[in-house]
Amino acid sequence: MIRLKPMLVVWSASALVVVLYYGVLRQHVFHMEDTHAEVHVAVAFLVVTMVGLVAAFIIRVVTAIMGRPAPAAALSFRVALLTGTLLMLMVVLSQVTAYTPQVAGVRPVSELRSVEVNGRTEWLSIRGQDRTKPVLLFLSGGPGGSHLATARHYFASLESDYVVVVWEQPGAAKSFGAIAPEDLTLDTYLADGEAITAHQRGEFDQDRIYLMGESWGSALGLMMARQHPEYYRAFVGTGQMVDFLETERIDYQMALDDARRIGDEQLADRLAAQGPPPYTSGVALKTYAYLSPLYGTMARTGQLNDAPFSTMDGFFGVEYGLLDKINFSLSCVTLNNGRRVELDSAYFPTIDDGADCYELTEEERHIIDDLRSYFLESKALQRHVDYLYERGSMYMCYNGNLLFHGCVPMNEDGSFRTITYKGEEYTGRAWMDFCEEKARAAWNEHTQEGLDFMYFLWCGLLAPTSGRSFTTFERSFISDESTWKEPSDPYFRLIKEEEICEKILAEFGLDPKHGHIINGHVPVKVKKGESPLRANGRAIIIDGGFATPYHSKTGISGYTLIYNSRGLRLLQHQTVANVREALRENRDIESVSQTVELQARSCLVRDTDRGAAIMDEIADLHALLRAYQTGHIKPQ
Repeated sequence: MIRLKPMLVVWSASALVVVLYYGVLRQHVFHMEDTHAEVHVAVAFLVVTMVGLVAAFIIRVVTAIMGRPAPAAALSFRVALLTGTLLMLMVVLSQVTAYTPQVAGVRPVSELRSVEVNGRTEWLSIRGQDRTKPVLLFLSGGPGGSHLATARHYFASLESDYVVVVWEQPGAAKSFGAIAPEDLTLDTYLADGEAITAHQRGEFDQDRIYLMGESWGSALGLMMARQHPEYYRAFVGTGQMVDFLETERIDYQMALDDARRIGDEQLADRLAAQGPPPYTSGVALKTYAYLSPLYGTMARTGQLNDAPFSTMDGFFGVEYGLLDKINFSLSCVTLNNGRRVELDSAYFPTIDDGADCYELTEEERHIIDDLRSYFLESKALQRHVDYLYERGSMYMCYNGNLLFHGCVPMNEDGSFRTITYKGEEYTGRAWMDFCEEKARAAWNEHTQEGLDFMYFLWCGLLAPTSGRSFTTFERSFISDESTWKEPSDPYFRLIKEEEICEKILAEFGLDPKHGHIINGHVPVKVKKGESPLRANGRAIIIDGGFATPYHSKTGISGYTLIYNSRGLRLLQHQTVANVREALRENRDIESVSQTVELQARSCLVRDTDRGAAIMDEIADLHALLRAYQTGHIKPQ
């Protein structure tokens, strides 16, 4: 007879209890509707496991140093092994036995099931007292919201008149892994929503069903109903979203006003410093900064009903397994596109954990103040910036040519993109002129709005001086180079088309058949076969690229565009020699000359913008002379 060790007996008995609980007891005997107790047990198992492993290690090290046996270490390790395996068993069983509680009725239906949607596995909760009743498809908020248990709680009264179907959308809880976050688009939601609708119409033999959406789901529902009105009897929107950005701005202002009203200076200063949405970085933390206190205020003032049941309470529903409830964020970051990737290092010694992570310590503030003073008190930098504002501009029309640094924001179809700022819409040249106005106001007035706008001009996707989203963080902390790609404005692809170049030239009042776009910002990768000439010569990309770090990317040392009376000529500079070696060996920068455009005759001064200005001055002098001759102006 084999003698079982007590520890094995304890583990076997515990495992049997766990299996019986998840397999039979919780659904068919106890009729559990939430898993608060299960989560608490799981957390307790996790704590005991971690403490046991750490204790076993410490005891083993200490006893080894003292040269004594370590039976306590072995016992501690066995306890950790016991609780750890039980925890894994709980996690697995909770996932495979997740369910939705039974519904009583004449022909009831209560199912939590997975369905194949466009080649992906997604989840549905289907509940109703009579499966012959009309189907009501509910769309959760988010995107990424999960309301299986929440909808069960709030829609209990609807189950007598409808078959309530809650769709767990891709990217949310049980359907989280249905599709990679970077591939999740509006078209994906619309296509999957159409497939879910077809599935429910077919299963319940109904030509048309009801559609209901909450928050994000209300916007998705509107678009689904617009695409296929023949599929739906009616659409109901709750927390209806129409203008997402305006809603966020209203929420921000309400939180800021309330913070000032109650005297929360710290919150008011933080919100004022980050400014109103939209945000191009730190979106989650900045949004949380005003939504969290706003929800708290609404709860205190009675504006939120049914306070005992919250979304977090819903997340403890039996519809979710333990894995659905845990966010494994160790050394990972979720990018703005929703993709979660591993960091090379999660060591950020200057960032404090918690709500005050943006607050500077006294030592950090001293360093920042010093750095700021170096910029503000630098006479050389002041002269340089003064020169830029005196001579520079957002763009320049010169001798029939259009010069600018970045781009003219455009849509994929070649139309000029409409940008809305404080309710006003701008496109094309008007947007460039507005950015010019804001940049000069920032220099003259030094307001927070002006500073924010200058930051936007530096790195904003819609900024004409940038036109791309920067991935500096990704390049610094993530080794996966697929995250380094910087989305750019369609302009940078469309500039290769002659028709687009002519459209841009016409927008700025220039001759589209003879003018040129002279463009910087994007280094030309000559070693990969790129040419600085685009659209049959209508566009010339002359990013300098003189800086050494660009040489490995471009294969050259930049360009110089020569414009004279006979036309345009482009010099392509080869690698710049070291200055000392160049002087010692009498070497020069090697350049390759390329004729861009040769005019049939030499251009005269009168053919240039300067010539036109001189002709205007001559005309004014002639008019003045005629005024004297005719007596309209008397000599003084």
